[in-house]
Amino acid sequence: MDEAERRFPTLPPQDRYNAAYLSFLTMGIGILFNWNAFVTAADYFVAVYPGHHPDRFLTICYLPINLATILWMVVSPRPPPSRLRIMAGFSLFSIVVLIATLLLLRPPSPGILYALLFMFALAGMADGLSQGALFGEAAALSPRYVQALVVGTSLSGVTASSLRVLTKAALSDSVEGLRRSSLLYFGLCAAFCLLCLGLYAWVIPSLPEVVYFRRARLAQGSVEEGAALLVSSELSASSDALSVGAPPESPAFGKKPRSASAASLRAQPSHAPSVEGLENLRPLRPIESLESLRPPRLHTHPAPAAFDLEAAAWRGPLWTLLLRRAGWACGALMLNYVITLSIFPGVLVEDSQSHSLKSWYPVLLVAVYNLGDFAGKASPTWPALRHGSQRLLAAEALARVLFLPAFYAASRAGAVPWMFALALALGLSNGHVTACSFVLAPQLNPRAHAELSANIVVLSLVAGLVLGAACSFFWLLV
Repeated sequence: MDEAERRFPTLPPQDRYNAAYLSFLTMGIGILFNWNAFVTAADYFVAVYPGHHPDRFLTICYLPINLATILWMVVSPRPPPSRLRIMAGFSLFSIVVLIATLLLLRPPSPGILYALLFMFALAGMADGLSQGALFGEAAALSPRYVQALVVGTSLSGVTASSLRVLTKAALSDSVEGLRRSSLLYFGLCAAFCLLCLGLYAWVIPSLPEVVYFRRARLAQGSVEEGAALLVSSELSASSDALSVGAPPESPAFGKKPRSASAASLRAQPSHAPSVEGLENLRPLRPIESLESLRPPRLHTHPAPAAFDLEAAAWRGPLWTLLLRRAGWACGALMLNYVITLSIFPGVLVEDSQSHSLKSWYPVLLVAVYNLGDFAGKASPTWPALRHGSQRLLAAEALARVLFLPAFYAASRAGAVPWMFALALALGLSNGHVTACSFVLAPQLNPRAHAELSANIVVLSLVAGLVLGAACSFFWLLV
């Protein structure tokens, strides 16, 4: 058993009943639950605040403060600990939804609308605090947990849409019925946010597989620091074995022998190794086996030594180097959300009309989009659907530009079946690019910087959201 295996076992403990995976899946649902709660209730806001474009102003209030918070976490030399950020974020999520529920008890007025928008801005700050930290923790543990979080974020939309459909169907299709269904809906959302807070505080830290990966992450740093010493001692031992009986001044010790006369050399005793010594010699380990001195690789992160050489030659903050290494994946993610937010939710909620479906039309369109997003984010579970190349990922994101003329033509023509088909395709492609980016980008940098890498990926996502939300206002001009 080598040094790495003595430090911690090669295989993690079995995730019984998939408890750890399901826990991170639930946290993924909770991290975007506030966003989806407000967006899927847009039918109520549009009905009681006509002409105010609340669906578009929700994104404008949420995203800039979200972007500013994540940017602060990325560039700050000493950001708050990830556990504190996640706990604070989910606590604020719960408070925001509870206050929004109380505000809905009041009669609709511009003041109530501004208060709701302010609450939504606070939810954006909570998202900025917790999302990058949560993905950073998952990236530092195992790619399996990153996939669970990504699938959870898509299930967040499906869960919110399902709750909205059920609460809307349970009450009458009137303004008062919309208000009561929204009250029930936001109350259930608040309960779920509190559930996620308790899950992270008490359940996840005690799961055996999570404990293993966290200990392995701590041991990784100390083992990698001592890897050079282990290699040095191994080579030294091998040199000693080859130079059995050699005097300290012999070439076997790397020193130039002193000049001596032939007579004196003949007078010296022979230092040739005996047969017994040759039998006990241990052969040199080949160069390829030196990598086995490191602990088992739980990710496909680059070798720390190679990264250290690149970092030593890099002139600039560390986060800029991490961004450069994952630049194509981050750029694809940003472009992906510029296109998505240019269309969703504005075109689906406000710019599309159906005389037969009436107020159900935007609710069903958002639900279809969320189902497609869920399927897209779950698709990289199959290796054949997973991108291993950053440039292929960028090409897929660029091809999504075709959705803009397609949605414009379908919405203006009132083609209801085409709108549902396009909403499904928009969700599928959005989810696939998102999942591939979140899994691939953190693995392009060392595990020691996994949290910062994940924050950079989330920053790229939110930058795309902000730009896309701004572009959505151009639909009002055409």
